[in-house]
Amino acid sequence: MIQIAIVDDISQDRQIIQNYLNNYMENEQISYKLYEFESGEAFLSSFSASKFSIVFLDIYMSGMDGMDIAQIIYKQDNKCHIIFLTTSLEHAQQSYSVHATYYLTKPIVPEQFKQAMTFCKLKPDYAVPYLFIVSDRQQYRIPTEKILYIEVQNHTTYIHLTTQIIPVACSFRKVTKPLLSDDRFLICLRGIIVNMQHIEKLDGIFFLLDNGEQIQLNIRNRKALGQAYRHYMFQHMED
Repeated sequence: MIQIAIVDDISQDRQIIQNYLNNYMENEQISYKLYEFESGEAFLSSFSASKFSIVFLDIYMSGMDGMDIAQIIYKQDNKCHIIFLTTSLEHAQQSYSVHATYYLTKPIVPEQFKQAMTFCKLKPDYAVPYLFIVSDRQQYRIPTEKILYIEVQNHTTYIHLTTQIIPVACSFRKVTKPLLSDDRFLICLRGIIVNMQHIEKLDGIFFLLDNGEQIQLNIRNRKALGQAYRHYMFQHMED
């Protein structure tokens, strides 16, 4: 889960960021955990490399200022997105030294905030970001990252998501055809396609998923399937 920090000594400004963030992440269907800090010192006592994906950082605070804190963040975690919050453009040039993602000037407006979040690129550019299906006359726009696997049983196709299972009165071939152009998805057995994002490990003739389920491999093709999985993992080691 994405973890985000807001570091600002003004509670009202923290609340504004929180409101914008809630709206943005809900619209983008991204899960996250938020931490709030009213001083740089409090933030640094909690900070560690790779803990936060984004840090909203006020420059002018009592105690340590945001620019000094940003230097510490950048030295320990240069992949963390630093978004400065300030009432002045005085430090805009200096922000390049810590590779800041964005420089938000107060009062912050929604368009400015959205652009800052877009620059963070929280969602990978998947070949097939959504799967569109109809079940019981209800239309679904399913983020493909939430798909664990899809299977067919007794002429019904079941889409197993991280949160629910959706039955579809449609052929397995028709449902899964859009996914074949996305390198995350692998047909591991007749009538079963798995999202390799959710594979924890290969265990003999089974893929063990991150929800504890096991998906059996085609025994005849298990060597090729294992190679396909290892190739995917190698290609996406830094994702």
